[in-house]
Amino acid sequence: MRRSSRLGLRPLREIAEAGLQCFTQRGFRLTQMSDIGAELGMSPSAAYRYVESKEALFHIAALHAAGISLDDLPLPVAVDDLAETVLSIEAIVRSWPRWPALRAALDHPSPLSQLENEAAGIATELYDFLAAAWRLIVLFDRTANDIPSLKTAFTQQYRAPYLADIVTWFAHRYAGDGPVEAFARSGIEAISWLAMRRRTDPAAAAITGEEARRAASHCLYALLQAPQQRP
Repeated sequence: MRRSSRLGLRPLREIAEAGLQCFTQRGFRLTQMSDIGAELGMSPSAAYRYVESKEALFHIAALHAAGISLDDLPLPVAVDDLAETVLSIEAIVRSWPRWPALRAALDHPSPLSQLENEAAGIATELYDFLAAAWRLIVLFDRTANDIPSLKTAFTQQYRAPYLADIVTWFAHRYAGDGPVEAFARSGIEAISWLAMRRRTDPAAAAITGEEARRAASHCLYALLQAPQQRP
């Protein structure tokens, strides 16, 4: 198939950004190609000059959210099906960090006198990752139910093992008798809000990235210090 020139066309990243906005707001199933035209002020058919299908639009939206350049893709972008996108996402997920601070804490725990530093390292590691990958993670979360293979690629291969490891670390370090998994997960949720959801919360506009990162670094240690339950 003959590919069109980019002459007179918008940069593909603008189309991908519009797609990303639509997919994160509506999910995959409810997003239509005409939504992209409306988002960018184009005719409903104009999007087909950039992508051949909704699947191709999702493909470039995911790559864009991951920070991958779209400049060398031939137009209109075509993919056979979403399996091609899932393969690309699996490769992205495999390239993500494997939590060196958490791994070190599990394999070689610090003395209790250094527990605050250990907890801060684990929390900051998570914050920095989420702050860098937040747009792609939000896209995963919003579309995973529409694309089950995407849920497998992200949730089962990456998120679930991390949750298991951090709950294990928390259980080893928590001296109280409270709900260990609930405490560990609440720490992750707090860090996730600071790194990701804060960005789209108008009520949190005054919180800077530096302030959010500093607060995140204290989350896990503060939960480790929660008092024991009393009868």
